[in-house]
Amino acid sequence: WAATTDSTLSPYSLDRGVLSCAYDTVNNKLVIMNTDGNTSPYNAYAAVCTPVAGPSVTFGTAAQVSTTRSYQNKIIYDVASGKMVLYYKTYVSSHYVINAVVGTVSGTSISFGTPVVAYTATGAIWFDVVYNSTNNNHILAWGDDGGTGAAVIGTVSGTSISFGSAAIFRNGTCLTGGTPLSVTWDSGAQRIVVGYIDNASPNNVAYVSVGSISGTTITFGSATRLTDVSGSTVSGITLLTLAYDSYAARTFVALWKSGTGQWALDLTVSGTTASIGNRLALPASNYSMTAYGTIYSLNSIFLGGSINKILYTFNGYASLVQGYYVTTNATGWFGLATGTVTNGQSVGVTALGGINTNQSGLTANTVYYMSSTGTMTSASPGYGKVGVAVNSTSILITSPWYTP
Repeated sequence: WAATTDSTLSPYSLDRGVLSCAYDTVNNKLVIMNTDGNTSPYNAYAAVCTPVAGPSVTFGTAAQVSTTRSYQNKIIYDVASGKMVLYYKTYVSSHYVINAVVGTVSGTSISFGTPVVAYTATGAIWFDVVYNSTNNNHILAWGDDGGTGAAVIGTVSGTSISFGSAAIFRNGTCLTGGTPLSVTWDSGAQRIVVGYIDNASPNNVAYVSVGSISGTTITFGSATRLTDVSGSTVSGITLLTLAYDSYAARTFVALWKSGTGQWALDLTVSGTTASIGNRLALPASNYSMTAYGTIYSLNSIFLGGSINKILYTFNGYASLVQGYYVTTNATGWFGLATGTVTNGQSVGVTALGGINTNQSGLTANTVYYMSSTGTMTSASPGYGKVGVAVNSTSILITSPWYTP
């Protein structure tokens, strides 16, 4: 990559979360958003480039996004509309405001529709937003100094975006001082997962809340308190980040506590609740995650394709973590036997698209997965979906892990 020399994209050192980027898959463009750290009033700008191999990347002229200082920025690529949606936090008339505007990319330029206010509050806000690939909408979550944590659904139409009614996931003790929260879309469970830090006694306890979606309405279930790597309750947490691993079919949360370090938990989502599965202490070495100094930002993203790992980044360091931790050959299956035989005998196999009738105890219309022991389970162990039960003895195979 080559760095842009546009001074309006220089970072503003006093604020976290001002630098964001997203990839436009239709136009093969990368859009970068940042707050101008050189010129008052520190507006937000966005610039477009074409990703190419080598150091010859060229950015177009940066376009002004906000008309006042932006304290936090986030870009989301809307797959359904082929548009960029730029979110930014400003301070207007004694209120913090979360704004959203739709951007249209053409060449190395970007133009904007009319900005809308997604949320306004008297206290400090920290927000996060994720694209819902199932329903083709946006999930915007925030927390403020008043103790409220809430989320809302945003839908793009043309060059505008509109939002539904906010749903509260925490009321009265959530997120002091704009402490970061994180939101992800668990596509396997078809649920929103929000991770946040609560200021109730004991202070700085981490939770996740799970929400279901119906249209533009969100309904949250009871919160799950997160633990440390040993499974014990823990307070004093200052940062967390969520990422959904589509390979392991799990949501993962990484947490950081000063003096302790960082660790990751995998979450199984069922209905509107989350349960904790595996726990992993994240590495503490150079070019990996460390417990040294003060961490100001912690982020994560799932890298698919041939990598299939979660990338965690903070303060210039990074760590790749495998999404599941069980050693098994269960991921090598390609079909289900049509009968029971002994070693050395031939047996028929039902493969992709077929209905296997050699089962028992299944629940109709339930999704089943392959476990580490080679048996099927309705609770996802992280090795992939087998199919959907037709009745108590039959299952339609929809997702073989390996195709010979």
